Amino acid sequence: MTSQRKITANQSNSRSSSGPRTADGKRKASGNSRKHGWAALERGRPAASPEVDALAMALCGDAQDPALLAQARIIAENELMRRAIGLQKLCIIELPLAEARMSDDEFFQRTLDRLLAAVFAKFKEYLPPLASLRQLYSTEEVAARIEEYFDGEDLIVLRRFVKRFMDKQPCKPRERDECEAMELAAPELDKLERYETRMWSRQIRAMRTFIELSRAA
Repeated sequence: MTSQRKITANQSNSRSSSGPRTADGKRKASGNSRKHGWAALERGRPAASPEVDALAMALCGDAQDPALLAQARIIAENELMRRAIGLQKLCIIELPLAEARMSDDEFFQRTLDRLLAAVFAKFKEYLPPLASLRQLYSTEEVAARIEEYFDGEDLIVLRRFVKRFMDKQPCKPRERDECEAMELAAPELDKLERYETRMWSRQIRAMRTFIELSRAA
């Protein structure tokens, strides 16, 4: 039998871990499921895109029924998203293999490109467009000139940002075979598999509804 002491402790823990209470905290938490971009799909509201529209129209043919078109768009959207997830799975497996095969100079250049992209996104109000600087200077020269646009406290903030970014960058991975790459990628592949299964279920439901509407028409 659960003691009153344990019940009180559970109630206290529940109140302490009931999630964010402020508007800002709730806004941040609402994006947790969107880490991979696949959970951002809103049920019943397919994202508009030329590819989705083209595939939906191909499924409907000459039919003009709005309900039929709505189901066709759900089918089309989920089909395209599942294809994108398939490519993402391949990238998760192949990227470490490709990185391990890079030369040290290529790996450093790739890391420097990422740093520049992050800096110019974070401090865009201080800097000219990165594309315009790349027309005049090499990547290394652009990186060397960044501090010229900052002074005082802003320069300190920039240097802290660069240090934190570089501290988070992984070292060049050692070369491994595809079996080992698959094993390392397994956790991320499992997450994508859950999203793909959810989309496939939604697509099947839409296909059944689409067939029923087509027969009724």
